[in-house]
Amino acid sequence: MDTVELTKKLVEINSVTGSEGEVCEFVKNYLEENGIKVEKNQVDDKRYNIIARTGSGEKKLILCSHFDTVPPHIPLSGKDGKLYGRGTCDAKCHIASSLNILIELSKTKLNGELIFVGVTAEEVGGDDGAKKVVEELGLKADAAIILEPMDLRLAIAQVGVIWADLEMTGKEMHVTQMNDEANVVGEMAKLVAKLHEEFPKKFNQDSLVGKPQFQVTVFKGGETTNVLAGKCIAKLDCRHTPNETKEQIYEFIDECINLSNLKVKPEVKETAYRPVLETNKENDIVKTFTKIKPDIELFGYEAVTDANYFSDVGIPSVIFGCGKMDVAHTRDEHVVIDDIKKEEEILKKVCEDFLN
Repeated sequence: MDTVELTKKLVEINSVTGSEGEVCEFVKNYLEENGIKVEKNQVDDKRYNIIARTGSGEKKLILCSHFDTVPPHIPLSGKDGKLYGRGTCDAKCHIASSLNILIELSKTKLNGELIFVGVTAEEVGGDDGAKKVVEELGLKADAAIILEPMDLRLAIAQVGVIWADLEMTGKEMHVTQMNDEANVVGEMAKLVAKLHEEFPKKFNQDSLVGKPQFQVTVFKGGETTNVLAGKCIAKLDCRHTPNETKEQIYEFIDECINLSNLKVKPEVKETAYRPVLETNKENDIVKTFTKIKPDIELFGYEAVTDANYFSDVGIPSVIFGCGKMDVAHTRDEHVVIDDIKKEEEILKKVCEDFLN
């Protein structure tokens, strides 16, 4: 089956995160029918991550993309040389190209090993997907290519992400009885204003990933108008560049707490963390891409992918693929058919060159 037709088959399968079982089974069967042995990394009774290999030798290259999509499932359609539907660019065309490259290269002699890693749960953070595979199977490789809609550009860096809760606890009471009691909603509002005021002064733009970002995205406190809240919570989303460390971000938060002259100091609770990715331009995998496609744009990605799970264990990682991120997760999600073919052509040459 050619890669465009395979993409169509994959898109027709509803694989919203949590319901990837059918697409896992389809991919497993497709590989086995083409003579590729499949290793399953079980997530639950229906879902699993897939690892498949071809070739042998010391040098190893990983191709990784994800089976799951965001909701809702949008059926496949096509017009004007494009495929429309949920997962067309994020990321089933990448699964399709990876599978067919693996199968095609299994019929040749490689001086190394090509490893396909197909994962679940990327759209909800990757704990059951790439993170689980890396931690449980101890994968080792000389490089990893994470396939996402990058408009045929090559991301060699991506931001780090910190999610944290600021929680203040006060005393719930009628507003007329507050006296010297702290209004935790008002105190938290002061802190939020200070954080937003000071962050742009503290941290600078990065040449690859752009400006770091700091936003309070959720603010909760109080039940009704005439009662002081007993608790107030602010949820933070911080996207930091390779120029900042996680520790520096938390030091900044502490500085703002001290500068705000608060009556009640908040408890800071980290809820999620994804480290930055930064792969040197002189790394072999980057140089292979620039050799195969000399005009390829190198850039930094302002969101997150599964790449950091591989880079965290010492595997140099880059992000590549066709499709545009600004249509992913939308009702208009689509991919240009000719771009699927371009991705497959470039990616196959990169795999062959890197492993030979």
